[in-house]
Amino acid sequence: MKRVFQFLLLLNLLLPKTILAAELSKAELVSPMPRGFFVHQSVVVKDYLYIIGGHGSGKRLADVYFSKISTDGKLSPWQKTTPLPEGKTGTMAHSATIYKDYIYCLAGTYKDFSDKKWKPTSTVVFAKVNDDGTITEWQEAPPVPEAQSYGMAVTGNGYIYFLSGHKSRQVYFAKIKKNGSLGKWQTTQNLISPR
Repeated sequence: MKRVFQFLLLLNLLLPKTILAAELSKAELVSPMPRGFFVHQSVVVKDYLYIIGGHGSGKRLADVYFSKISTDGKLSPWQKTTPLPEGKTGTMAHSATIYKDYIYCLAGTYKDFSDKKWKPTSTVVFAKVNDDGTITEWQEAPPVPEAQSYGMAVTGNGYIYFLSGHKSRQVYFAKIKKNGSLGKWQTTQNLISPR
């Protein structure tokens, strides 16, 4: 039986570049991160841990890193893979989730270089995970109906759900197609109160 490890990503200003693996009450340093990150996303697909976007070193990061998780919980050295696309893709305060071999990044904030301001976005992109942990080029999916940052994304029963972020109660969902693309976004039961 595979050992179950819980990864605690302590990625804040006080402990940048630190990943701990914990089994029950025992924790150990497993692999230094390639750099300090915050307002990023992390997901696990197959036996790979991914760090997606975020902010670090005073700038937004479109970088995507991955590391193979071994059976003893240790991580292989971090490698870069296909970065998030430029433009209005949210690279900070975005949401990420997985479905089968696909990674989805939804909404977040991007820097509008015309007026140098950070703005929320509704952009949705997805990429397929290859057997070696690298990912394909990101593809656009239908955007969520409203631009949001700090939302949350989850999947279940062949659907992707986006729980709106800052000051919103709206919950959206879309059917996930066999090729990883998404159907039209629809609304469902609102959150009880704004997040």
